[in-house]
Amino acid sequence: MRIIRLALVLFLLLSSIWGVSFIYLRISIESYDVFLVSGARVFIAALFLLPFFLLSCRNSSERSHEQPLLFFFSLVF
Repeated sequence: MRIIRLALVLFLLLSSIWGVSFIYLRISIESYDVFLVSGARVFIAALFLLPFFLLSCRNSSERSHEQPLLFFFSLVF
């Protein structure tokens, strides 16, 4: 039962973050350029995902040849 409650809380959190992002985009596009807003959104997402990437790099030694490539693509995109 505890896992179901945790899953529900995480689902509600994800839904609220997803919904707020559209409101944020609508408000920010009125003031800023579309490319600036899109770039900022991708940059913030990359900053959020970077700790997870670093943890996965530390825990997996089998895919060590893929890590620099993944890091490069995370910077480019």
